[in-house]
Amino acid sequence: MRLLGRGVAVVLASPELAAIRTRLRSAWLHWLSPQDRGKNDLHVTVQNKVSPEAARALHAELAAGFVRESTRAVALELWRYRGGPWEAAARFPFGGSGGIMDR
Repeated sequence: MRLLGRGVAVVLASPELAAIRTRLRSAWLHWLSPQDRGKNDLHVTVQNKVSPEAARALHAELAAGFVRESTRAVALELWRYRGGPWEAAARFPFGGSGGIMDR
């Protein structure tokens, strides 16, 4: 669990996913913001753009009962933000024909 200042994230540990992220960052470098170019961490954002006090409160609540576990990712999803709600753009299953690992 990580406090982001104005949000909270769950940290992911996956060498395979980190390698995919590195490949995508290299391919998309000129489209990425400076913030996204520099980040190397893998995480799932739980909360974002709230007051620091609200972030600290949620972090404390979640950290108190957080249990680390293993899971299996089955696909990578691409989402786009155009000033309103996020919209799904594409889904890339792992393994199998046409998957992101096959490219």
